Amino acid sequence: MLKAAAIFQSGAVLQRRKPIRVWGEGDNGKTVTVSLGNASADALVTENKWSLALPAQEACESLTMTITDGADTITLTDMAIGDVYLAGGQSNMELKLYCDAERETEYAKAPDPLLRHYVVPKVGYLDPGEALPPTLWEGACADTLPNFSAVAYYFAEKLRREMPEVPIGILECYWGGSSACAWTEGSYFTGDIAIYMDEYKELASQMDVEEAKKEWNDFQKRMESMITPELKERETQPITKLQAFEVTSERLLEMRRSHCTPVNPFRPAGLYHTMLSSLIPYTITGFLWYQGEDDVDRPQLYDTLLSRMIRCWRDAWMEELPFFIVQLPSLYANFASWGKDFVPIRAQQDKVSRRVPGCYLVCTMDAGAEFDVHPKWKRKVGERLALQALRHVYGKDIESESPEVKSAAKENGRLTLTFLHCGSGLLIPQPVGSELELIVNDETCAFEQVTSSGSTLTIHSSALREDSLVTVRYQQQGFCASSLYSSAMLPVRPFTVTL
Repeated sequence: MLKAAAIFQSGAVLQRRKPIRVWGEGDNGKTVTVSLGNASADALVTENKWSLALPAQEACESLTMTITDGADTITLTDMAIGDVYLAGGQSNMELKLYCDAERETEYAKAPDPLLRHYVVPKVGYLDPGEALPPTLWEGACADTLPNFSAVAYYFAEKLRREMPEVPIGILECYWGGSSACAWTEGSYFTGDIAIYMDEYKELASQMDVEEAKKEWNDFQKRMESMITPELKERETQPITKLQAFEVTSERLLEMRRSHCTPVNPFRPAGLYHTMLSSLIPYTITGFLWYQGEDDVDRPQLYDTLLSRMIRCWRDAWMEELPFFIVQLPSLYANFASWGKDFVPIRAQQDKVSRRVPGCYLVCTMDAGAEFDVHPKWKRKVGERLALQALRHVYGKDIESESPEVKSAAKENGRLTLTFLHCGSGLLIPQPVGSELELIVNDETCAFEQVTSSGSTLTIHSSALREDSLVTVRYQQQGFCASSLYSSAMLPVRPFTVTL
């Protein structure tokens, strides 16, 4: 029987200016013809599968796609051609717009039928031959907006404002609590990161699949029983210190159970096969990635793991697609990720963005919440992602990068840092406090004043000498203020400089 891959539904957004890949299943030996507007392409069904590519087209809307093998025909209506992005990661990418502090403002806006999303169902284990449950493409309106990823929505909404002639489609594929290892195909676990797959294989070999299923289903039921109406309402509110610590260590341990059962969605390569693979090789523009909270246990491996995952995804899509990384925001260190802070993960995310071509970092240090691992103000995050896309994908001449240290020099009484990406000049909109640390000859020293001029920052301290060993650290704590910005109000990246 003729079938198209599940993502091909009425209302889908297809990628402009690139060959449009379409695939599905059918009866061996039959020829499948796909038509879209004035374009068409054919494919022969082999081993009950077919795939083809339609010619590239410009942005448009209200198209009909027909898929036929001569006996059966599938007709899809209201198809649009524009730009498509995959939004992936864990709970902060998953956080829905109904939880966002500015949700009512967005609900009140006029519907935008050319801003659409497709949410991949959250499935952690599939039996052989089993398919994901069906889902639909939806356009942005008051009824559907609550279920949009808040970050992805704000990203897409800004692109729509900047390019109203271009439909925007978002493929939402995420799972709260997931490690990057769950989204990486098994053959990429080599070298230092082989430990993820080795541990899984050793423990999984000792477990019965049916027993593991029962254990996971029981765990899911226990978790669902905790979701009371009061807890659901709390999702939409900022969390206080008291509420944060109501999450007991026992519950956290249960939530972070071993990733190594055969049906646990967080097992290495698990979500790659059950969820991500359903999108491959749908033609897209690029990737948005907000994750890292669940990889604090092995921060020294995160740059390798994330780089390998990026390589895996680019190989799967057969294209060096741009990859936009959200750097983890500020959060109280004793609560973040169960007693560990995000500082080393932020450093690894920064490292990947510098080392891997076509990767771009979005600094969100001023978009965190002291006791809430899920900050409820996602506009900054989504719009900064859009700024990076507008510059690096669409070639707009705008400020999109957060300032970063270029060089440093010291003399008696002062230290001068020079920055890149300051726009018309570095700004200090609020007094610099404990987020900036000055260490001279291994001792923390006070600074008398911090000033800026153009792209330079000068730290004045009587403790500074030309022959001193000096380290300057900025935002190397769990939760801290942001006091340094570009003229475009993009926060300076956290940094450590020694000279």
